[in-house]
Amino acid sequence: MYNYTTLTTAVACDALVTQLESAKEDLQLRKSNLEHQFENFNETSGSTVGELSQVTSELAAKMNSLASYPEGPTKVDLEVEIARLQYKKKDLERDQMKYGTNAVFFKQINIAGVQALIVEHDAVIVSVQNRKAEILAAAA
Repeated sequence: MYNYTTLTTAVACDALVTQLESAKEDLQLRKSNLEHQFENFNETSGSTVGELSQVTSELAAKMNSLASYPEGPTKVDLEVEIARLQYKKKDLERDQMKYGTNAVFFKQINIAGVQALIVEHDAVIVSVQNRKAEILAAAA
C-alpha cells in the first residue's frame, strides 16, 4: 500500500519509525480519552433520561394546578417554579441530545477509527523495520 522503496538509508528508516511511534502514542492517548468520555456519556445518558422524566411529570402537575390558585404571592411563586422547571426541562433535553444514544454511537465510531489508525501505524512500523533490514542486508 505504501512505497517503502523511497526509504534508502537505515537512518531514514529509524527517523520514520521514531515519528510513527510518537504519533502512535498520541493516538493511544486519544483512544484512552475517548474511552473515558464514552464511559461518562453512558452514565450521563442514563441519569438524564430519569431526571427528564421526573421534571416533566412535576412540570405537568404544577401547570395543571396553576389555574386553581387565586391571584397573589402563592400563584406568583408557582409561576416562578413553573418557569424554573421549563428551563430545567429544556436544559435536560439539550443534555439528552448531547449525551444520548446518537452521541454515544458516534463516540464509539470515533474510538473504532482511532483504533484502526493505531493498527495501521503498527503495520507501517513493521514494514519500515523490514525495509531497514533489507537496506542493511544489501549493504553487507
